[in-house]
Amino acid sequence: MSTNEKNESLEKTDFHVEELSRVIEALLFVSGDPLSEEVLCDLLRQDIDTIRNSIEKLSQEYESRHRGIRIRKVRQGFQMVAHEAYSDYIEKMGVLKGAIRLSKPLLETLSIIAYRQPISIAEISEIRGVDASYAVKQLQKFGLVRIAGYRKMPGRPKLYGTTPRFLDALGLTSIKDLPPWESFLHNDEES
Repeated sequence: MSTNEKNESLEKTDFHVEELSRVIEALLFVSGDPLSEEVLCDLLRQDIDTIRNSIEKLSQEYESRHRGIRIRKVRQGFQMVAHEAYSDYIEKMGVLKGAIRLSKPLLETLSIIAYRQPISIAEISEIRGVDASYAVKQLQKFGLVRIAGYRKMPGRPKLYGTTPRFLDALGLTSIKDLPPWESFLHNDEES
């Protein structure tokens, strides 16, 4: 049974528009994890368009009032997050629990994997000019990289790709949402 069918079978809960937004705000706040539109539909007995409109209205309200929080769409749904303009203060306070601080070599390796996935350690090492084995293992420990398959050649080397945690950390719904790599080049020398 689809979410829409479930919603039709349940009696719709009557909410005043502002009350529905406040309920969604409270759910996003206490959840900590992203909440999907489907979950919100089931919890609040509302159709998906009503949920989407309420989230959009709430999000616009935060933006128009220049609030310190935002509602961000991520792969699994919607999540309440701190406004990126205040990340320096949050980091200083040490509130970013579970935050991962990546060294330059790890960031380089992660970038290569993100843009060239699926890719083998040998290919990553060739691009970076140094052995990437340690960096890939560390990124796997952080849950940002996973084995995405095996190359069809002798030795069947492992191929690596990014994980849903990587997407969530960057606030992306898909790897297709990454900015074009060319946007990071500043001049012809770097090309």
